[in-house]
Amino acid sequence: YKYRIIHESDSLEVTGMADSLGSHLVDVSSLPEGQLLVIASVQGEDGTIRTAQSAKVLKSATGGIYQSGSLAYALTDTVVGDKKCQHLKVSCGLKGNARIEKITATLQAAESPLILSESGTVNADATQADFHFLIKDYYPSADYYVSQLDIQDGTGTQTHIEFNDSTGSDSVKTQYIATSNPDTTAVELDGRRLYIYAEPDTANEGSTKVTLNFYAKDDISGLGHCEYTFRTPTGEVTRSFSYTHRNSETPFFAGDAAKWERHQLVHLLPKDSVQGRWELASLKLVDKAFNAHT
Repeated sequence: YKYRIIHESDSLEVTGMADSLGSHLVDVSSLPEGQLLVIASVQGEDGTIRTAQSAKVLKSATGGIYQSGSLAYALTDTVVGDKKCQHLKVSCGLKGNARIEKITATLQAAESPLILSESGTVNADATQADFHFLIKDYYPSADYYVSQLDIQDGTGTQTHIEFNDSTGSDSVKTQYIATSNPDTTAVELDGRRLYIYAEPDTANEGSTKVTLNFYAKDDISGLGHCEYTFRTPTGEVTRSFSYTHRNSETPFFAGDAAKWERHQLVHLLPKDSVQGRWELASLKLVDKAFNAHT
């Protein structure tokens, strides 16, 4: 989908395109503080473009809620099942002048695609928020840092706070974390065993069932999120669709990640789809350490 993030008073904006639905991190450091409006346009399989508009979001160095300079990290060892992990507790001070409905922190690892997001808990007098991140053994050894906070108060006002070294913002605070088995390579796809075919769907008259068989493996963390797009007969690329498999949502890969595993993806093209030759435009495979192969 395409998005526009518009500054309400200065008419400045940031535009871009996301290749899949879901949460995406967008750099709005070029926009001044103030009210921002997000507009997203999604094109469906039938070519129809649908547009959605967000509530206004306040971009602020401190938001009037966050206590500037209060970010703190505490790292401890933990075990999940039989897996040794680390627990990163992130705390930040709040000014206690608003009822917080929701607060979310985004954690990133330097020079890595890894991005984690966690909702926080706020104490009774709204003076502190705590966030808990599980650092798995296959995550990268790197400097980890909170890149942004998103806060919604009791009036519905949303505040977006970024941490960077630019003037007027809190500087980035890092915590180096060494992991025991970092995964830095992407999933491997066997291009010789990639098969796709289409047939009428007997359960849905006029629809077409597309089946894709592929084989994939990974060296350490294992296959996680998968998504794909099609190219229509008119040359347009559809939005991304997700493929769900047995390890899509598991915190750790169940089985031997380094062993070739067969996957079968089935997609239904509705009866009002454009007639003609459709093609697989992309297949994106992401391992559980966020390394992507497209």
